[in-house]
Amino acid sequence: MVAPTHAEQGCLIYDLYESEWPGKFYFYELWASRRDLHRHAASSHFQRLLQALPEFAVGSLEVTFLNKLNL
Repeated sequence: MVAPTHAEQGCLIYDLYESEWPGKFYFYELWASRRDLHRHAASSHFQRLLQALPEFAVGSLEVTFLNKLNL
């Protein structure tokens, strides 16, 4: 996922992290626009990830959008 996603238009940051609890992973992503993010979600490599999630006993994919605070 990481290498092909880095090559996508609008990908500014795309990193994979593992929690201190083994087996719990997080993607941290930053996209130039929502349009670029939606294009990523439609990509073949992202769709393959969604299909493979049950093999890893992942019940669902949770997406959280964050808004940067400029203080």
